[in-house]
Amino acid sequence: MQGIVEPHHTCGAARRRHPEVVPVIRAISYAAGRIDDVPPEALARHLTEARAALWVDVEDPSPEDLGALARIFNFHPLTLEDVQNQRQRPKIEEYDGYFFIVVNAVDIAEGRRRPEFRQVAVYFGPAYVVTVHRGAEANVEETRQRLARAPVRLREQADYLLYTVLDSVVDDYMPVLDQISARIDRLEDEIVQGTQRRTLSHIFDLKRALLHLRHVLGPQRDALGHLTRRDLEVIRPEVMVYLRDVHDHLLRTVEMVDTYRDLLVGAMDIHLSAVSNRLNEVMRRLTVVAAIFGALTVITGVYGMNFEHMPGLRRADGFWIMAAVMGAVTLLLVMIFRRLRWI
Repeated sequence: MQGIVEPHHTCGAARRRHPEVVPVIRAISYAAGRIDDVPPEALARHLTEARAALWVDVEDPSPEDLGALARIFNFHPLTLEDVQNQRQRPKIEEYDGYFFIVVNAVDIAEGRRRPEFRQVAVYFGPAYVVTVHRGAEANVEETRQRLARAPVRLREQADYLLYTVLDSVVDDYMPVLDQISARIDRLEDEIVQGTQRRTLSHIFDLKRALLHLRHVLGPQRDALGHLTRRDLEVIRPEVMVYLRDVHDHLLRTVEMVDTYRDLLVGAMDIHLSAVSNRLNEVMRRLTVVAAIFGALTVITGVYGMNFEHMPGLRRADGFWIMAAVMGAVTLLLVMIFRRLRWI
């Protein structure tokens, strides 16, 4: 099964503002063991005539595209504003005949210091699921493949489509947490070995990444929990079990984020203690050196005074005697400091 790709033509002004962005609509129908592509221009007729679950994925829609979808599916204008504003908090809202859900898909590209999120708006009605997002989403192809392999009796209604979309989004958080866990392990090794000067900045980078994750996952967990705690006619009991499993995955993900934050707090404490211990060690050795040279300075200071009569001052071997005394004092102080375990 191949999903169709139908670019919508935007007006001239929109094309000049975003010449590289081409809106894409993919529509797939799931019914009675069949998987059919639906042309975008046939969405209204299919919605009223077909007895099938419909999934419509909209990528980079223009305001005209959103207006057309609103007329077909009777979407509220406030939801269209939320779709266009890409800084929405994850949430779920109930409207007349459908639910509007905002979730955040995570970008797991290698080399980034913190995860990047992209908003995915989901409209869920009795017979359809409409997803709207900016930019290409790997979750779309993964969701399509999972639905193609799903049991027929489950995917022929929209509630299972909703579960598959949400589960694909939530599953992508685990690789991100695995990367963060590996970075924390390397960080702990750096702290123990004391091999990195930028350890503290690495700790703060990870703390900011985890804080960003927590700000996204917390509301997302609450929104999905609100959906799974209700008895809804549009969600079958056998599918509600799947949605509760997604919610459980989110709960575990939030707990892992909190655990990693606690680990970072502990790592920071250990790092600061290690830095303090190394500073104390340096100060201890400097104190030993200062004490030895202080004792020698006293001896040389006494014999540097301008007196004519001093013991040993006129002796031919006086220099060697004072050198021996100074060596003996140095040796004695070294033995004392070694006994005190300062060196």
